[in-house]
Amino acid sequence: ERDRANSALVFELKRAVHTLKGGARMAGIMAVGDLGHAMESLLEAAAEQHVELGRGGIPLLERGFDRLHAMITRIGAHRSVDAEDALIAEFNACALGQVTEESAATAPEPQTGLKPLSAP
Repeated sequence: ERDRANSALVFELKRAVHTLKGGARMAGIMAVGDLGHAMESLLEAAAEQHVELGRGGIPLLERGFDRLHAMITRIGAHRSVDAEDALIAEFNACALGQVTEESAATAPEPQTGLKPLSAP
């Protein structure tokens, strides 16, 4: 039962990121679209049980969502956003099962100046 609930959550996250990615790319905001694509790839690999998110993948996803939030906030304030090549590379490696839980868990936090979405 728990696996089915987790699968449903991963599916919903994947769908939300897919929608955000598509909208960003249609609007020409490639930095958001590219990060969304990398996040979607990890969620797809987890949904298809090619990788387990584990203790390393969950913090990586949290960092990705926090970074997307910061990027969208900057865009809303008519400020530019930069490509997140290093973070995208982490997602791609994790989706291929190439990241250890320790390296993902100890990766530096992005400097956004914003509270994480999960903060009170």
